[in-house]
Amino acid sequence: MNTSDRTGLYQSLLTTFLAHAKERGYIVIGVLGRSEEYVQFMVHDDRVSGEVGSRQWSEPERPLPGAAVRALGRLGFVGGGPERNFARDGLPRSAGKLAKLTDTLLRTAYDLDEDFSPVVHEIHLNDVTLPRAEPFTCEMIAAHLRDHATHFLRDEDGDFRVELNLPDGGGRIVLWFVADGKDGQIYHVHAHPPEGQGPPTRTGALERCNTWNRLHRWPKACVMDVEDGTWRIVLGADIDLSPGITRSLFDTFTERTVGSMIEFWTPTTAGGGASQGSGGEEPSHRQGTDGA
Repeated sequence: MNTSDRTGLYQSLLTTFLAHAKERGYIVIGVLGRSEEYVQFMVHDDRVSGEVGSRQWSEPERPLPGAAVRALGRLGFVGGGPERNFARDGLPRSAGKLAKLTDTLLRTAYDLDEDFSPVVHEIHLNDVTLPRAEPFTCEMIAAHLRDHATHFLRDEDGDFRVELNLPDGGGRIVLWFVADGKDGQIYHVHAHPPEGQGPPTRTGALERCNTWNRLHRWPKACVMDVEDGTWRIVLGADIDLSPGITRSLFDTFTERTVGSMIEFWTPTTAGGGASQGSGGEEPSHRQGTDGA
């Protein structure tokens, strides 16, 4: 999972946590497969404090490297040692700021790769706990579509196809909902454009995609070349759900992703489907949108 997707996931979790956590409520976010490496936030006297796992609770002889300890100190997190975490009080009560801080702390403390996968160990709102994460399956996708009264088709690979009419006469987009990757644990949503929509040149399409990507976390927009020499804009978003996910978070991710795809292709919006790009090349004849 990349930094942008992780930060978006953290922010969704922390928004719920900050809105509903009572005194002594807490949330623990860690690294998949590494139980001693985590960040936790707690609410006390309407203030937010944070801790970074010292990694010395069950293994006292395994402290963090000196460089990591010094870097955490520069972020205001001090302490550490056997059965003692690095701690800081008076953190901002902002889901966005805490989300960015979470990723920074995990990577700083544990020297993680940029694409590491997080896991939510626990959310406790003090006597009110959120639903537990469920394993991600194709049935979770189907249930979401049925709950939203959405007509869908499934292809021979088990992928879900949905066609949506855009507002303001913007045409029809084709959406695909896919359980991808090893063991089907990567949730991928991508959209094919309405026929005839978008900039007439490849240069204009690239400019449009770059502008969108600067302003939006997801879905990502890219220009895809086709074997016959044509091209088209494709929107896509994916998230690693191997740790599992709650139904509410799954619904939120899907709804926001689809909503942004509709926004991209709606003619009356800022990034709308009928806007024209720039460039001196000849217009391309786009491929139809009925295939996967």
